[in-house]
Amino acid sequence: MAFIDDAGHGELKVHAVAQPTDMCAEWIRASGAGFRLGEAVAEGWVERKEGAWLQESTPQFKCRNAIKPLLASIVVEPQGYTDHGRLM
Repeated sequence: MAFIDDAGHGELKVHAVAQPTDMCAEWIRASGAGFRLGEAVAEGWVERKEGAWLQESTPQFKCRNAIKPLLASIVVEPQGYTDHGRLM
């Protein structure tokens, strides 16, 4: 499950959840909801004014040990953005 919203200042707020809980839809808009959302949760902001930058102010990735092997095995091909390069 994912949530994307206008964060202001040309940025998008992005939340992504793997194996969502029954409460995920209710909590996904909240920052820092953690495991209330699901077994793995990532939050960040995409900068759009100066370039395409995925950023976060504090570490916002939480993952239960049981799902780590599954997530590590996923191959993702970026579409429209690169997954490496200069950081802002």
